[in-house]
Amino acid sequence: MSNLFRLCACLILAIAFMACQPKAKPSTEEETSTESEFTVEDGTTCYLFTEGQDSTYLTLTVEGTKVTGYMAWEPWEKDGARGDLSGTLDGNKVTADWDYVIEGSEQAEEKIFIIEADAVGEMTGELTEGSGGKLVLKDPANAKIGTYLGKVNCQ
Repeated sequence: MSNLFRLCACLILAIAFMACQPKAKPSTEEETSTESEFTVEDGTTCYLFTEGQDSTYLTLTVEGTKVTGYMAWEPWEKDGARGDLSGTLDGNKVTADWDYVIEGSEQAEEKIFIIEADAVGEMTGELTEGSGGKLVLKDPANAKIGTYLGKVNCQ
């Protein structure tokens, strides 16, 4: 029941905010730096990215250096991926394990996010299989922000 509620909430948010979301920003070295004057405060923050009818919804809860959350990637008319996040905060950089279900199978993937005042950037790059079958960035030092998710009100 909880996953059904989360899915419904994600879809409602995606529809409500589809027209007013920021587009992906072009990546530059300066923008992908984890050094920032922005200070991440404790609490729960929600983010949403939409492109066409595809959406990604993210909730992050920060307690000191501990970060937990939920992420739902919802491509239109395709199977999506939904699951929980658990990781750490270093400055404004979140490194977390995303344990999700996709096409009925469980998967684990390392996610790296850069938190900004009004958005969060998701680091992207080539993935490889790490220990325990978890997907990790093959070259994290050269990863770039692929998508910015805009801050939205948590429902």
